[in-house]
Parts: sequence; C-alpha cells; structure tokens
Amino acid sequence: MKPSIRLKLISFTICIVLLVGGSISFYSISQGRHRILAHFEDEARVISTLISTSLVDGLYSLDIRSMREHLEISHANRDISYTYVTDRQGVVLTDGTDENPRRDQKLSDAFSVFMLASHGWVSTWDKEILKVGGPILLPGGEHLGYLQVGFSLKSPREVIRVTTRTSLYITVICLVIGSLLAFFLSTSFSRPIWSIAQASRRIGEGKLDTRLPTDRRDELGFLAESVNLMAGALQAREAEAIRARETLKAQYQDLQLLHEISQIVLSSHDFKTVLQDILHKVLVAGSHDLGLIRLADLNTGMLVPVASKGYRDPENVKRHRKETRPGRLRTEAMVSKQPAIVENVPEYQGLSTLKREGVHSAILVPVQAQQKVLGVIQFGSRTPRVFQPHEVSLLEAVGNQMGLVIQKARLFEEVQRQSQKIQALYSVTSTVSHSLDANTIAQAALRATVEALKLDAGCLYIVDQEKTLLRVQARYGIQLDALSGHEVCAPGEGIIGRVFKDGGAVVFSDVANDSQYGSMAGSGMAWDLGFRSAAALPITTKDQVFGVMYLCGREVREFTSHDIELFLAIGVQVGVAIENARLFGETQKNLKRVQVLREIDQAIASSLDLRAVLDIFLEKVTLTLPYSSAATILLVDPGRGELDRIACRNLDEAEWKQRGMVQPRHPLAVLEVTRPLVIRNVQTDPSTADPDFFRRHGLVSLVVLPLVNKDEVVGVLSVYSKEEREFGKEEVEFLNTLAARAAVAIHNARLYEELRASRDESEKANKAKDEFLGFVSHELKTPVHAILGYVGMIEDGIVGEINQEQQQVLRKIIWHAKDLSILINGLLEATRVRSGEVRLELSAVPLGQFLDELRSAYDFPMEKPVSLNWDYPSELPVVSTDSDKLKHILQNLISNAIKFTEKGSVTISARIKEANGGEKNNTHPGSRLPSTEARRCVEFRVNDTGIGIPKESFSYIFEMFGQADGPSRSGRSGGVGLGLYIVDKFTELLGGEVEVQSELGKGSTFTVTIPA
Repeated sequence: MKPSIRLKLISFTICIVLLVGGSISFYSISQGRHRILAHFEDEARVISTLISTSLVDGLYSLDIRSMREHLEISHANRDISYTYVTDRQGVVLTDGTDENPRRDQKLSDAFSVFMLASHGWVSTWDKEILKVGGPILLPGGEHLGYLQVGFSLKSPREVIRVTTRTSLYITVICLVIGSLLAFFLSTSFSRPIWSIAQASRRIGEGKLDTRLPTDRRDELGFLAESVNLMAGALQAREAEAIRARETLKAQYQDLQLLHEISQIVLSSHDFKTVLQDILHKVLVAGSHDLGLIRLADLNTGMLVPVASKGYRDPENVKRHRKETRPGRLRTEAMVSKQPAIVENVPEYQGLSTLKREGVHSAILVPVQAQQKVLGVIQFGSRTPRVFQPHEVSLLEAVGNQMGLVIQKARLFEEVQRQSQKIQALYSVTSTVSHSLDANTIAQAALRATVEALKLDAGCLYIVDQEKTLLRVQARYGIQLDALSGHEVCAPGEGIIGRVFKDGGAVVFSDVANDSQYGSMAGSGMAWDLGFRSAAALPITTKDQVFGVMYLCGREVREFTSHDIELFLAIGVQVGVAIENARLFGETQKNLKRVQVLREIDQAIASSLDLRAVLDIFLEKVTLTLPYSSAATILLVDPGRGELDRIACRNLDEAEWKQRGMVQPRHPLAVLEVTRPLVIRNVQTDPSTADPDFFRRHGLVSLVVLPLVNKDEVVGVLSVYSKEEREFGKEEVEFLNTLAARAAVAIHNARLYEELRASRDESEKANKAKDEFLGFVSHELKTPVHAILGYVGMIEDGIVGEINQEQQQVLRKIIWHAKDLSILINGLLEATRVRSGEVRLELSAVPLGQFLDELRSAYDFPMEKPVSLNWDYPSELPVVSTDSDKLKHILQNLISNAIKFTEKGSVTISARIKEANGGEKNNTHPGSRLPSTEARRCVEFRVNDTGIGIPKESFSYIFEMFGQADGPSRSGRSGGVGLGLYIVDKFTELLGGEVEVQSELGKGSTFTVTIPA
C-alpha cells in the first residue's frame, strides 16, 4: 500500500476514534447532568410532600407556632433555602422563622401564580434555586392552603463537577488506546482491502467475470469470497433482467394492442365495424392468417358470424351461417369457458371449413362477460404454429374485452330501444291526454301511434256494447270510401277479429309474400289498399280487449320482438286513455241523467194533482232526450182493467184521444209481459194498428215501457223519435228508470186523491159528531141540575123529614148525579176544545186561597175507605192564570184518583219550583211534552194508592176517549175517557206540562206544572 494512503487511513481512523470518544464523553457528561438534576428534582418533590403532610394539622387549626416548628425541622436540610406556607389565596402564613417578615403578604411572582392555579405539585428552575409548590390537603381531599419550598443547587452542582472530571479522564485513556489500535489495524489490513477495492471497482464497471483469490481463512478471505459471490449473483441477475425486459416488451405490446382495441371501441358506435376493426388488429398483432367472430343469437341461441377477416373464399363464411349445430371444438370452448387449441387441424376430426381454407393451427377463444359466454373468436394460421401461454392469455384478454364491448353495445341498443319505446309511449300518451272525448282520443291516438312507429296509415276498431261487432272509430291515412267492406268485422273473423279474440299482436313484414297473411286476412285490407307491411295490436284495459288498432306501411318492414312489445304497450296506453274517456263520458252522462231525475222528482213533487204531475213529467222527458221526440202516458183503469189515454206531449191531444175507441196494441203487449218493447220503425211494423197516424205526425221509432209501482202495473209510457234510431240497452234502462219515477208519482197522486176524499168524509163525520155531542151535553145538563136541586131540597128536609136510610140513598143519588154532571161538563169542554172555542181568561189567582176552596169542595165523607190528604205550604204566591181551567184540571185528576182507589189515600200537593238555569228533562214514563227550559213554576201533584196504570197505556190515555187497558180497570171507569184529554189540553193552554208515573198495584202520580 502507498504510504500516503496508509497515512490517510491512520489519520482517518484516529479522527473517527476521537470523534466517537468525544461524542461518548459529551453524551455521558450531558446525560449524567440531566439524570442528577432530575433525581434532585424528584427528591425535592418528595421532601416537599412530606413537609406538607406534617403541616396539615397546624394549618387546619391555624397553629402558626406548630407550623413554624415543623418548618424549622425541615430547615435542617442544608439544600432548603426557604419555605412559605400560604392560605388558599396565596397569602403567607409563616416562613419557618421567628421574624416571619412576609407574613400576610400575597405571593405574586410567576411561579406562585402558576402554583395557585394548579391542582397538584409543580416545580421550576430559577437560576440557582429549584422552586417546588403544591396544595396542602386533608385526608379527605379538602384543600387547606399551599406550601412553597426553595432548594439550593449547590449539592447537585458539586456532583456534576465530579462526574464531568471523571468522564474526561476516561475519554483521554480511550483516545490513546484507540490511536494505538488504529495504527496496528492500518498496517495489517490495508493491502487485502486494497485488492478487494480494486475488484469491486472492476465489477462496478460491468466486468462481472472478475474474481478474487480466496486463500486466506480470516475475515478478509471471507470478504473476498463474498465479493466473488456478489459478482456471480450480479451476472445471473443481468441475464434474468434481459429475459424480463423481453417479457416486459411482449407485455407492453399486448397492452398496446388492448389499448388500441379500447380506442377502436371509443372511436365508433357501429357495433359490427368495431368488431371488424378489433379482429383486424388482433390478426396483425398475433400474426394470424384468418379470424372469425361468432355471437350467440339472443332469441335462438345459435352462433351467428358477425365479423370475419382473412378468408380466401367468402363462401366458407356463408357455410358458417348455415350451420345449425355448434361443432365439438366450439362447444368445448363455450362450456369450459377456456380457449380450445388445435395445433394440427388437418389431422383433427371436424373443422372442415378451416381445412378448406388451408389452416394448419387454430385456436378458439370464448367471448364472455361476467361469467356469461356470448360467443367465440376463431383464429387460424396456415403454417404450423405452437401457441405460447402469453399468446393464449392475450387472446383470452381480447375475448373478455370484446365481451364487455358486446355487452355494453347490447345494453346501449337496449337503452336506445327503451328510449324509443318511452318516446313513442310519451308521444301517444301526451297526445291522448289533451281531451276526454272518446272519438277525439281515438283519432289522436291512432295518428300518434302511426307517426311514432314510422308507418303510413291505420284504423282503430272498437267493439260495441254487446261485443258482437267491431266498428271503425278512427282512421288515418286512409280515405273513407277505401274502407268499403272493412268498416265492420265480427270477433274471431279476419285479422282484426282474431287479434280481438286472442289478445295478442300480429305482424306481417311483407303481406305480398306472407302465406299466413293470406290465410288470416282473406281478401286483406292492407293488400287491397296497396300496403306491403301490416300490424294489428289489441287495445286493452284491465286485461280486457275492447278494440284493435290496425297499422299499415307502404314498405316491407321487419318487425322484431321489441316492436311487438312496443305495440302491446301502446295498446295498453291507448286503451287506458279511451277507457278513461269512455268512463268520463259515462260519468258526465250519468250526472246529466241524475240531474234530470232530480229535476223530474222536484217537478212531480211540486204537485199532487195527477194530470199536472203527468204533464210536467212528459215535458221533462221530451226536453231531456237528445233527439226530437213525443211521449204519451196511458193508465190502467182499476175497475175496467183497460188502458185510458191520460196525457201526451208534442202530439195533438184531441186527435190522440179520439183513437181511444181502439185499445193500442203495443202498450197492451207491454202490459202483458211487463217489460220494455222497442220497435225500430213503427210506420212499417206489421203490429202497428194505425200506421197512418204515425206517418202524419212523423213518428218513426218507438220504445214502450211499463209503469210499475210495488209490482203493480199502473200504466204505460210510450216514447217516439221522429227519426229512425236504435234504442240501446243503456238508453232503455234510463227511460225505464224515468218510467219508475212516473209510476211512483202516479201512485202518490192517486193516494193523495184518496186521502183527500177520505179526509173530507172524516171532517164531515167529526163535525156531525161534535154537533151531536154539544147538543146532547147541553140537553142533559139542565135535567141533571134539576135532579141535584130537588134531591138537595129533600136532603135538607124542605119537603119533609127523612130517615137515616133515605139520607144514605139521597147521598148516593147526589154523588152519581155529580159524576154525571162532571161527565156532561167534560163532553162540553172537549167539544169546545176540538172546535177551538176555548179561550184563556187570565187573572191574579192567590194559590193558597184557591187550594183552600178546592179542598172545601171535597170536605164530605167518602163511600169507601179512602182518605184525602192535602199538602201545600201556607204561604203560596199569587199567579197569573185561568183559575177555572186550573180547577177543572185538578178536579179531573182528583176524581180519577178517588175513582180508581178502593182503599188507601189520595194526596194532593203543591209547591214552588225555582229556576236553576238548566233544562228540565222529562224522563218519567208517560211524559208527552218536550223538555222546556227551567223557570219558576208551580207544581201540582195528585198521588193515589190505587190500581195503577199499565205503562203501555201511557201513550194514549191523554187522547180523546182514551182509557187505560187491563182487567183491573174494566167496569170501574164510569166515564168515556175525556178527563185526561181535557187535563192535557188545558195544561197546554196554561203553558205547562203534565206527566204521569204509575206502577200496577201500587198507584199513580199525575204532575201538572204551570208557570208561576
């Protein structure tokens, strides 16, 4: 080795040793200083904590002396410079000295403020002092104050100086030893290392065959072997890198091919052009001679050639099209989803088309996307060839990429189809949504459909209500005279009828060459009108076919399954629109009919005169019908059973009634079968009795309807039109509804006439009865009063003395005579009430005096064990009322109570009821008056312990001649049922109300309430 290099090596080694030694020494001194200071700080915190613990009791009791003693003890530690004990606000309590110069002073330096803001022990270095401070806490955690201790750094500084001096000594020793060692090593290892360095330089220059001698058995020998191994490894790595570069180049070419394929896909929207360009690129890149792409048809599943390249004979491609079954090799590739390789085609069984093309080696790659095989790509070489794995992988990648292309293209086509479908549906829907008229919608829908499907003409057929015929409702692009013979068709006949019956769309791409068209159409409207293509689609709603749209084109057109789907969808949309329009029309028509019915009901309800009702009805009917008409009504005579001409409209009534000598045939027929009769032309119908009459008045069509009420035919309604028309089922039903209304009106009018006649007779009878009762009552009243007068004279002894037995007989005569007088008075009063002759005579009535006088009238012994009890306060107010009618009310109630009580008591009571602002509810059985607003009133009660009244009699005991039923009451009445009638009427006149409560066997209570 050269001396200069050796000297440099020695110098370099010594520098390294010095650098390392100095670094170690500096690090040791620095770390030692930090550890000493950190240890000192930890000890200071521990000492401060112990001091604070000893100060707890003194601070808690504010014993300054005790705290000073503890602090003086702590000052025995020579490292402690000062101590402060403060309260919680930082005010100094003691510093451990007797002088305590800072007592009651608040610590305000930065550390003290930091200590007061902290919740634990803190410390800081301040020049030559370590300040430690923290809280003094009770065992329970209660905060008493703070302790601040200052520690001198003299002790740790001394320790640091000793440690530094020791480290420097050790460093010097290490440097001396290192220098000696460096000199020795530089001499022993410099030459071998130089050789290794030279070899490394040559290897670095690319001379990878460089090798070193390996005769040494020490570390340098091992290092030489390592250099040799490294050179060999680098030599092998270089060879591998060369191979990798070649592989990378091939992969780059493959990626370049895939990129070019992607660019082809992005640059064109023509599906077949894209496949053709991709096939060309792959053939060039892979050095193949020919290629063929075959895709599975979505409907049949057959493999159809879509792109080819390199075929010498185009007929071979056509042969591929004619194949009905896939070959064994294609089946293998599609089933396994793996490439199928044939390196020797001439010896392979099959592949006849490739053999004719002179192909020697071939590979079939499946075209797939998302694990679904869409077809195969076939590549062939006319020279022998072995397909390498990377070539197969590339072709697989091409197949997968092509699968994505095909899938996206199909999705794009599907989106376009759906877009066109939606656009067509929208065009049809938006067109038909502008109207609610069925004819307008049909015409608009047909036109929109023809234009949306890019055809030329069409007709729209709608089935009638009976579903027997399909009629043209709209046409477009076809003249009316051209439809002669095709306006109507029956379900099941011809193309229109079959589509209506089957419910499926039918298409003909070329009517001239389609045998099915001839068999289905017969003569064929499309062919007759010069069209080449045709389609018939059903018009449906709610899964029901109600029409057919027949569309025609002047050019031959291939209709796909997507077209048929679109046809059916349009049929549904058009069906919904027409059905909605039809429903709207029916709704409008029904609303008008309901309005007509309401007007007719109101009109015929405005009168109960039969002729007036019929005239109004016929006028409304003829005005309602949308055509010129006339109408007649014939009614059945209940006695004769014949039809009488009663009313007519828009006819000469006199002439019409003159025909009454002969019974009309048509109404009689309806009367017999009880259902409507429709005649299309009454002038020519052989059943018409007098056709000249109808000709004179211009009446053509006729519908005759029975007038039925509660299963009874009361007459016949005839409606005539002045033009020939066919009355539909719906129209006949509406007229039948009108006839039913007329029948009810006729029935009501007849009932009213019968009721009016009956009422007149009843009024006459009631008047005669009232006159008779008034006469009889008046004539009986005089002799009864005479009897009472003479009997009274006999009882008083005016005509002579009488014995006890005679006295008792006279009392009975007087009693019954008074009953008879009461009965006569009741008859007179009832007659006056019914005739309206009763009038109120109001006066001021002192109730107390009134009841005293009434009580005196019953101050005589009874013939049966019945006692009369009177219960009323001594002070009662003066009320404004009719005293005679009030007296009559109470006398009738008391008499009835005595009459129907064999044994017991009758209690008469009176009281004043104060108003309470509420409402009085008549909850007692038998109350016949509605609730009245509560007010100040007088309440009279007559309570007995007699036989009682059945509850079922409550509803009529207050009626005239009304008497309670029951065997216990029969034979006891002694009256005609006028008493309670008069009570009720008089109470009503007084502005009051009467109630009854009763229970059989326990008695009754009658309550009369009148205003006070």
